[in-house]
Amino acid sequence: MKRKLILFFITFILLIVYALIKIFITGMSNEGRMKVFLPQIQSYLETEITKDYSGEPYVRGKIVTIDTGTKTVDSQTYLGLSDVLKAEKPQEVGTVLLIEWFREKEGYYTDEKTGQVIGDAYRGFAKVSIVDWLDKVLVEERIFEGEALPEKVYVAGTDDYKNAYPVFTVLKYLENLPKR
Repeated sequence: MKRKLILFFITFILLIVYALIKIFITGMSNEGRMKVFLPQIQSYLETEITKDYSGEPYVRGKIVTIDTGTKTVDSQTYLGLSDVLKAEKPQEVGTVLLIEWFREKEGYYTDEKTGQVIGDAYRGFAKVSIVDWLDKVLVEERIFEGEALPEKVYVAGTDDYKNAYPVFTVLKYLENLPKR
């Protein structure tokens, strides 16, 4: 009985260690996947592109997503892309997605008991520019809205309420665009 308990305890500890190593390696590999694009980011942001494309939007080849505010690979969208669309190295990039995340104040929230304003209400948005990197053409530029703000929200203290950015809406849109 004592031997089984010791064996169970050792197995349990080994499983926890394995899970932690797996989490650490996955986190490191995701970070490494994005770092390979660092030398190209300035080029993605500053290359002159033609803005007179009038056809239907599309995705050419594989995508890298760049947050124009932080000037880094946008982990929210990049890591959410399917393996079919996600570029693993700069040489695979056919489409550059430039994303500007922003919020707009859409109202405020009040304390139901006192009627006092307890915080501003902000909705998240994403301005997305899809660039055909091979032809240096702006394929589409559009704004995605986060979900509508709830009528009531309960917050502790006097914090502002900010809803999520429309990350999944952007990803779904990209996944459904025609491929070239």
